[in-house]
Amino acid sequence: MSLDQFFASMEPFLFAGADPASGAVERVEAELGASTSGREALDFYRVLVSRNLDKILRDLFPAVYRLACREDGLWPRLVHGYAQDHRPTARDPNGFGHAFSDWLRARREAGEALPAVYEELADYQLCQYTVSSAPACGEGDGFEQRLFLRWYSYAIPELARALARDAEAPIPDPQPSAVVIYRSLREPHGLRSHRPTLPQLAVLAARQGSELPASLAALPEHAREQARSQLVARGILSADG
Repeated sequence: MSLDQFFASMEPFLFAGADPASGAVERVEAELGASTSGREALDFYRVLVSRNLDKILRDLFPAVYRLACREDGLWPRLVHGYAQDHRPTARDPNGFGHAFSDWLRARREAGEALPAVYEELADYQLCQYTVSSAPACGEGDGFEQRLFLRWYSYAIPELARALARDAEAPIPDPQPSAVVIYRSLREPHGLRSHRPTLPQLAVLAARQGSELPASLAALPEHAREQARSQLVARGILSADG
């Protein structure tokens, strides 16, 4: 048997989830032969992988985890379904979670009863992880590394903090708004979020190279210059950008 054949059998076995009734052990033994360590020891690896993937997602997305736990069995179904569609390949274990928000959105758009608040919380907490682990900013402002500009339909930073304090915190009514998620240039270990004003949005969009909508492009120059100074003072933008 070649190594490729071995992995072709082991991969679906390891990511089959922890359900002992799935028949995964029987299938892999039919393809590879009986384990010399015994069926119970072989099955342990499948359970171990399932627990590790659960822990990775739970640690990366604690707000999503707390919210999903309100519905019986939802969190395990999300972990198992995501693992089936996005088998981990990154050297960094946390890389397993990078597509979670997009996957949740796709499930919602396909008709599953998953409110947009799930995918927005997942996106927010992935931004937080990326910002906190990004290398020191070199040239430029570090957009999509140290600095993210997002538009959410809920008050996501506030909801994430509320869920950290109380797993039963109520979901607020939708409140669309822009959010800046960043690590302050003035405090390298300071993970922050900020709701930008319209002039600040104009400055951020221009610094990111985006075309400004007419409403932002029409803002007077002195308002944008004041907004730029405010963003620099907060450590959101670099002073020499």
